[in-house]
Amino acid sequence: MIKVMIADDQTILAEGIKSVLETSDQIEVIALVSDGAEAIRKIAENKPDVVLLDIRMPNMNGVVATKEIKTRWPEIKVIILTTFDDSDYILN
Repeated sequence: MIKVMIADDQTILAEGIKSVLETSDQIEVIALVSDGAEAIRKIAENKPDVVLLDIRMPNMNGVVATKEIKTRWPEIKVIILTTFDDSDYILN
C-alpha cells in the first residue's frame, strides 16, 4: 500500500485528487493538509511514502516544504502540483 499525503490550500482540488487516488486499491491517502508547515508536522506523525505538494500555499510554500522534507526524510518522494507558469520559480 502506498501512503500519500496531499498538501494544497484549495480544498476542492485536494478532495478531488484524493477521490481519484482512492479508486486504486494500492493507494491510501493518509492526510490532507492546507500548507507546507502543516505538511511537515503531519509527515513526522504519519511517514507517507509520497507527498503531493502545491507550490503556492500559505505559511510555508511548496518549494520551502520540499527542501525541508528532502532534508529530513530523503526517502519520501515529493511530487509538485501547480498551475504556476513561471519556470524560473518552479525550477528553484
